[in-house]
Amino acid sequence: KVDKIEDRYSIIMQIGTGTYGTVYKCRGPDGQIVALKHIKIMARISSKDGIPLSTIREINILHMLKHE
Repeated sequence: KVDKIEDRYSIIMQIGTGTYGTVYKCRGPDGQIVALKHIKIMARISSKDGIPLSTIREINILHMLKHE
């Protein structure tokens, strides 16, 4: 079973939105403030096509960041 984000994080406010998704300021289960990005997967992409390369690139870049 996959947990919904809403089950673990409470959204405080929307920080911004762009072509690839929306970023939210959230409070985690331990009380820590975090930024979560909801990534848009375009409707024209079928599930057989998999995850778009641009999404994979963005995830890799975000994963490399080291920020408090």
